[in-house]
Amino acid sequence: MYFETKCSYEYQIFRCLIFLFIFFSCKKNNSSSDNNSRTKLHDFSTTNEGTYQTFYFLDEQTGWVARPEGLFKTTNGGVDWQPVNTGSEFNFQTSGVVFYVNPNHGFVADEFSVGASVDGGANWNKIYSGSDSYHDLFFLNDSIGYMTDGHYILKTVDGGITWTKEVSVPGIRFLELHFRDANHGWACGDNGVILKYEK
Repeated sequence: MYFETKCSYEYQIFRCLIFLFIFFSCKKNNSSSDNNSRTKLHDFSTTNEGTYQTFYFLDEQTGWVARPEGLFKTTNGGVDWQPVNTGSEFNFQTSGVVFYVNPNHGFVADEFSVGASVDGGANWNKIYSGSDSYHDLFFLNDSIGYMTDGHYILKTVDGGITWTKEVSVPGIRFLELHFRDANHGWACGDNGVILKYEK
């Protein structure tokens, strides 16, 4: 098992181009010159200038979005969104992550902590408190998951109850991670750093 580090100026340009493509694609509401149709599904209130932190869809209909004012869920593909009560334990004002393994078992993270729900989001328990850094989450199943915490990548094998440090890259703040399966994963961080995991 290892993580391979790559860093390039070209990657940073590529990320900017992808962002611009998504940004301008979202500006098109119903049609475009490429004969594709786009439909605006929902407008949140103008609170916090309509920003969001992150979103996650389990399937075509069921998804969640973390916004500064809290967590929201859709069951009709994004047309309607209902607030999910995460209690007073979590604050999504500066950062927020949501990840669901299945319709019942989900995880959220803010700048300081990680929480879990095993009843579809009806109740949330704080399962981890780390540094004041952005936490991204990715779970392979109910037990095995990974999390970013500053310049660390942490791993759990017990559903988030305990975490061990898998990777440390001083001077790099990890921002995002994704796994295709248990043997292949990627993480990216400051200054265009990309780590590739292979087993």
